[in-house]
Amino acid sequence: IKGEENQQTVSAKGAKSPLESTIASGGGGGGPSGISGGGSQTNLASNPAFRNNPTNPEIIFLPPITPGNPGNGSGSAKSGNGTGVAGTGPPGVTNAPPVANPPGPKIPRKPAMANRGHAGRRIAIANGASPATFDAIELGLAWLARVQEPDGRWNARKWGGGNHDLGCTGLAVLAFLGDGNSHLEGKYRENVRRALDWMASRQKQDGNLGWSTFYEQGIAATALCEDCTLAQDRRYYNAAYKSIEHIIQKMGPDGGFGYSGPGGDTSVTGWQIMAYKSARLADIPVPAHVFNKCAVFLKKSVNPDGSTGYSYNKSPRNSMTAVGMFCRIFLNYPRNDPNLIKASGIIHRAGPNVRKEYYLYYGTYCMFQWGGEAWRAWNLKFRDPLIALQEKTGPNRGSWGKWGHGGGRVYATAINIMTLEVYQRFLPVYR
Repeated sequence: IKGEENQQTVSAKGAKSPLESTIASGGGGGGPSGISGGGSQTNLASNPAFRNNPTNPEIIFLPPITPGNPGNGSGSAKSGNGTGVAGTGPPGVTNAPPVANPPGPKIPRKPAMANRGHAGRRIAIANGASPATFDAIELGLAWLARVQEPDGRWNARKWGGGNHDLGCTGLAVLAFLGDGNSHLEGKYRENVRRALDWMASRQKQDGNLGWSTFYEQGIAATALCEDCTLAQDRRYYNAAYKSIEHIIQKMGPDGGFGYSGPGGDTSVTGWQIMAYKSARLADIPVPAHVFNKCAVFLKKSVNPDGSTGYSYNKSPRNSMTAVGMFCRIFLNYPRNDPNLIKASGIIHRAGPNVRKEYYLYYGTYCMFQWGGEAWRAWNLKFRDPLIALQEKTGPNRGSWGKWGHGGGRVYATAINIMTLEVYQRFLPVYR
């Protein structure tokens, strides 16, 4: 996580946002409820001429959007190709203060996150975790909780990183969420709440969360969306919605992102794709054309041997091949996709490297999803060596002290915790 600060924003006065424009084209209703109106939406996946053209990218067939609550506006729809007037978007898309749901019976978690925390420990053991895995996760989370700043953020520079408090705070929150802590439940619920309040308080009108590099926007947006899904609460729905809207506004013409917004950086793009996927789980609508553009970028970034480049298909490396494979898996590419098969072979042959935490994180999630002997071999080589690198004594007990990418000790600790949460963080896609 590094780069120069870019505080420019793109906000055309009076223009509809990407989400509002898609909603409006359907006609009728305010906010997400309007997507079922009488007008027509442009969806390349439904066009046989596009779908059957071998020169076009793969089309991602994701489940349909689950609409959120109606917005405050009203609209009308005509039959055929008529257009409707969009409402004001989801409740509170203006900068209203976050408000939690009123007290009441606990809402069951969505299946996608049902295995997180203590409830999923038995499943985690079956997937290859050990009791030492849970001890390491708890030690790491306890360290993160101890060093959280009073205002809710994590100070990256204080712990050897760069000017990336937003990104490191987002990673720390994702680590807590991965163990079943939301702003409403779990031992560390107050740490999560304080961190998300800090994020939401910094958000600008266009959805910018105050990023220095666009890595941070994607990471923080993913954290906001995951909390909405895990907690089944709308306290941060507005901030999450606007953060996704900002990512869509900054998307490049071929679906890629760079340090300052649009670009061709595979690593930065991977975090935005995960933010889109997390938004869907949080019932935040993401237009179909966005996922179509993601497919365009992924096709441009892969080489004939299945490796993925850092900038499009140039400078291929194992970490970027893992990012590309991760994105394809979570965009529901079929398991027999040739590029997935080739990438899995590259990562399997390379094996884990516990001193390269970024590659280890993506490679571990890819091999877990791939399953079989590839996962069993990877797990044996990474699990205990990674736990052994965690500091077990002294003031930094629970943290990891070796890192890269300008993130420092907070970054290394958070991402290594997330790697150890692989056994129960996401459901297997292909099993």
